[in-house]
Amino acid sequence: MEKITREKIQSLCIPQSYDRGVNYFQEGRVRELDLVGEQATGKVQGTRLYEVRLDLSREDFGARCSCPYDWGGYCKHIVAVLLQLGQTDLDAMRTSSEEREQKVKSALQKADEGKLKEFLKQEFEGSPDLQRRFLSRFGNTEAENSLQGYKSQVRVLYTEVAGPRGLIEYDEHIDFSPFHGLARRYSEDGNVQEAAKVYRAVSEVIADEMDRVDDSTGYYGDEFGRAIGHFTGILSETDLDFHQKKPYIDYLFEKFLENDPDYFQEYYEEAIKDLCSSQNDYQHWKKLLQPHLPEGFPEGKEGGWSGDRYEVRRLLSMQANILENLDEQDELNELFERTYREDGQFCLRYVNWLANAGQDKKARGVAERGLETFGGFYSRKLRKVLIDLYEGPCPEKYKENLKQLYLDQPLEEYYRRLKSTSKKREWEDFVEEISAGLSGGNLIKFHILEGNKGEAFDLVVESESLNYFEGYLEEVADYGPKAYFEAYADQLTSYLAGDTGRRHYRQVIGHLRELKKLGLTERFREYVNFLIEENANRPAFLDELSSSRVS
Repeated sequence: MEKITREKIQSLCIPQSYDRGVNYFQEGRVRELDLVGEQATGKVQGTRLYEVRLDLSREDFGARCSCPYDWGGYCKHIVAVLLQLGQTDLDAMRTSSEEREQKVKSALQKADEGKLKEFLKQEFEGSPDLQRRFLSRFGNTEAENSLQGYKSQVRVLYTEVAGPRGLIEYDEHIDFSPFHGLARRYSEDGNVQEAAKVYRAVSEVIADEMDRVDDSTGYYGDEFGRAIGHFTGILSETDLDFHQKKPYIDYLFEKFLENDPDYFQEYYEEAIKDLCSSQNDYQHWKKLLQPHLPEGFPEGKEGGWSGDRYEVRRLLSMQANILENLDEQDELNELFERTYREDGQFCLRYVNWLANAGQDKKARGVAERGLETFGGFYSRKLRKVLIDLYEGPCPEKYKENLKQLYLDQPLEEYYRRLKSTSKKREWEDFVEEISAGLSGGNLIKFHILEGNKGEAFDLVVESESLNYFEGYLEEVADYGPKAYFEAYADQLTSYLAGDTGRRHYRQVIGHLRELKKLGLTERFREYVNFLIEENANRPAFLDELSSSRVS
């Protein structure tokens, strides 16, 4: 399990979310913290009570929150729960949860039947959700436990939270966990088909209802993926033969073709991949796909994208995946030969396939033709393959492709590989060409790698960019700390004056922390005092500055 440290939490969120999460944690807003195995849950009191779920076995803790936050990284509620868990004895908490579970089982065995029924009756009165879960398990008729019956029960959740016009607002997150719990219990009882039916019902209702949902947070897309993932997951874990799997493959492929909503199509394709494991499975998938295969891509170059072209790529990519799994090499080669000149993705895929098959000469030829046709992303990817293919047999082409790749994507790895294989005079020519071809931060980084700290220093100062001042402080500021400080401070003063608001002020304070690293204590104190005097009419800034203790 990944250790929960403050440094780790900070790496998973933006500074504002971390600061606010610390406040929530310190204010004791975390409620109902629980841990079963590696699955943690907690509730955090914000403008409403938000639920946080975590998977502590994952590196990023697999955190999710029911709040509408979508700025980037984890929200303040997740931060608060992680901080609470970070100071909790998790082993003891796990033991406590397990002991509680054992006590519940023991109490159920000893409970008087009449008193238990009375207790459930009282609990049902205040919990419609509990009523539905109980009926799904014990009271529903056969019709109610049909696919349509389950779908009707899921739709009740939408009815309960819909606004006056029947719409689900962006911050309204329906909790589907009761149905996931029901499916899990069916699975534990060995009734896999009933469990799959419940997951299918949830996924279909989510897809059907997307037109009236504001899903700007992506919550319902995630919930759809979760439901369809469990649907195929539970079937894959069961020892089903081809004839048992066939109806499910048919169903998923039909949903894939329906493409409604279109942004769920990839989920259905992934679900089919998860379900197919045997040659019979893939042969059947191939048979289903065959009538829908296009002859090729619509006319026009790869850059002229349209919905039709995208759909053709998806269908042909599906065909290639099937052929690879069936090891039908001749048919796969014919597909690549027919498509690689028309589409960058297929060109790259063909090159990699040829290289893996040891056909290096042909792979180089296909890649070179691809460079003449496709630019941008595919050009970079093709050059990455080419530098490996040319490294031994053709050093000059190796270096030329490596140079072009570095100019297009200036990564340190490419710089070091290129320099290590170039002679002194050759490298001097490269430096001149690279210096003319790069700009901005890429050129600064290049001079740093070359040891030209003075050149890099001048470029940072001339840039008048706070991002550059902050980003390159540790690498170039020691060339002239005082000059760096003054240039950085001038830009920061202008930036502070250009906007208001606490978020803006916290960004300013972040830059002040960077300035402080230069070690010019007296000058830094003078500058902070100058900002205090200049911004005496901004109480929010002064408050943020005081609480930050940056001075």
